[in-house]
Amino acid sequence: MVPRLAISEGGAEDDITEYGGSSSSRCYSYNVKPGAEMRGVDDLRQRLRMRGFRCNLFYTRVASRLNVVPLFASRVQALRYLSVRWGTDLSKVVVFVGEEEIQIMMTCWLVSIRH
Repeated sequence: MVPRLAISEGGAEDDITEYGGSSSSRCYSYNVKPGAEMRGVDDLRQRLRMRGFRCNLFYTRVASRLNVVPLFASRVQALRYLSVRWGTDLSKVVVFVGEEEIQIMMTCWLVSIRH
């Protein structure tokens, strides 16, 4: 559904293809051909939301890849994903989480892991 909605009018169907090596149940990745006519993130998010698919969208690698992250993941799943992705041991990490400022806390945690 995402590739069909992501292509703007006049674009070819092969402008966006699924990137199987990086896709999982928590993040869908699509390759975008250079110079392809694609919809903006806000427009695509709105079109997906109208179909009941709530997600975060972002282009990476100089707009050559579109990542789609569904919003169903819990905090625990997000921490597990990051620990597996970066190879950190969660038994040695303390995370303080509240209802507010979760994004700031996650950012601080990520910065501390990377250094």
